[in-house]
Amino acid sequence: MLERGILLARDWRASRARSLLGCILGALALFTFASAAEATRPPSTAEAKALVTFLRQKNGARARVQRILISTIDGRYATARYSVGPAVWIDLLRHRSSGWAVIWLSGKGEPTDGACAYASAPVVLDLYGVRCPPRSETRARLATQTEAIRLRAVFARAASTRLWSRHNGENLRKICVSRVNQAWAAAAIVFPNTEGFVWFRSGPNWTPAFETISFKGTLPPRRVILSLAYCVGYNAAQYGA
Repeated sequence: MLERGILLARDWRASRARSLLGCILGALALFTFASAAEATRPPSTAEAKALVTFLRQKNGARARVQRILISTIDGRYATARYSVGPAVWIDLLRHRSSGWAVIWLSGKGEPTDGACAYASAPVVLDLYGVRCPPRSETRARLATQTEAIRLRAVFARAASTRLWSRHNGENLRKICVSRVNQAWAAAAIVFPNTEGFVWFRSGPNWTPAFETISFKGTLPPRRVILSLAYCVGYNAAQYGA
């Protein structure tokens, strides 16, 4: 009988401990959920009206806004999810003196860490739950004058890009070198009514690796694409980063 009593007492204590642990874990889950929910806020009536109006002006009356969130870290930043026909888009917006403007966007299912090139790490974590890499990995440097001259010359001569060259490569603008891997560079190919982008890899010599006019070549690694996006001015999500 004594042994049975001891076993029952042990079972009761174990059951109580499990119940207490369950309560603690439940409370932690609720706290985590509440913290995440409080990281952003819904827009005010005025903000919602301004953002919906802006998104429909930008994307047409067919745009259906599904969700808008405002950062509580920096209220100048917001994210909006909306559809235009079957396509679903996610915009990162910033409020300026002239009103709201899109500073980055991605399609449904595309990586959202491309936003790290356009907003601070705390804002991106707040809006998307994504931890950004170090700032140096999203901020390439401008090419030196010597590097720019060499890259323009390569662009004008190479079989894969010379068709797009104007005036010995002078239409190559915003030439930047990655800080993630300085063997990679990129630039904008500027025409009167449009632009494209080209990435270069040094070998011992610089050579074009990929260009977006005819979509030929091999894209750089994802981290390199992301590192050059802000400096050159392209949307990393469109190229897999």
